[in-house]
Amino acid sequence: MTATSVDTAGVHLLLSGAVLCPHSYSADDVSRVTKTAACLRDAIAACVFSRPVRVLGSAWINALDQQLLRVHLPELGLVSFFGDGAKPARPCTQYRCFFRTAGPKMGVSVPFACPRELEPVELELEASNLTVTGLDIKKREVFAVAGSNAQGKTTFLEGIISGMDDHAAGDGRERIVTVHGLCSAEATNCELAGADVSMFFSALPPGMDGTVKAAYGTGGGSMTMAYQVQRAIVRGTPILIIDEDRAVANLLVRSCLQTGEITPLSEILAHDRGKMGETTLVFAACAMDTLIAQADRIMVLDRHVASAIDCGGFRRRLATSLEKIAGEILEKDGP
Repeated sequence: MTATSVDTAGVHLLLSGAVLCPHSYSADDVSRVTKTAACLRDAIAACVFSRPVRVLGSAWINALDQQLLRVHLPELGLVSFFGDGAKPARPCTQYRCFFRTAGPKMGVSVPFACPRELEPVELELEASNLTVTGLDIKKREVFAVAGSNAQGKTTFLEGIISGMDDHAAGDGRERIVTVHGLCSAEATNCELAGADVSMFFSALPPGMDGTVKAAYGTGGGSMTMAYQVQRAIVRGTPILIIDEDRAVANLLVRSCLQTGEITPLSEILAHDRGKMGETTLVFAACAMDTLIAQADRIMVLDRHVASAIDCGGFRRRLATSLEKIAGEILEKDGP
């Protein structure tokens, strides 16, 4: 794994990796491992120092642009910037199976363009003096990424997450910059020890011990996700990411069969937005219409191309759709 940082002193390169473990721990085996590591170090150093200063200087400016923008985002009232022309799609492989380390996608890769309705911002990059345009994600806003299946919603969220890293020119994500401290919440089963889930639950389900402010036991998907969301908000997380594909539905929207012991996120946003504190919420959804309706801005992805929907218009459209569905359901019972 490679990590690069830059400052006024220059470029700092940190490499981490592994060599094969010896079959025994004799002096010869240890010496062989040490020599292998030294050879790798020398080979990397030779490669780095063979690069022209011009190339290194360009990489330094590119990284410095990202780091300085990340520092200044809070002053601008932002938590993330998604630049026009960015290409967040990644082809994971068995060797680079995590999207933050995977390389650029070859072939068709649709560049991002901020929809005019979302009012693209123009920012100046301090190191290169270049001007870039793109989408701004604001402090404390609720931003919805909507669209049908396989249209790029998760890829967009992964782009925001990867914006906490600096990227080399040509990576496709060098104009996506996100403040550090981002958190995500998803449905998992794990052991809870004193978890506060009172933001969502008024009573604990069977099998859990303690209280809603200090729950103990094996938490199901909704209980664990509730804890993740509430913990992020209490800690003042600048940006919280939720992907419908990795979430549990009953924590996001209400079902007619759902008891009053749980308050879904959509209702918290509708009636008690202050509970979100200083945290920005960015979520991707396809079928969670009543959650999307609570967003401050709605971006729609169709074949990875971004457009926007007016929030008021979406709510009216949703209300009409729900009335139609209600009528069709009641028709089944007859007059």
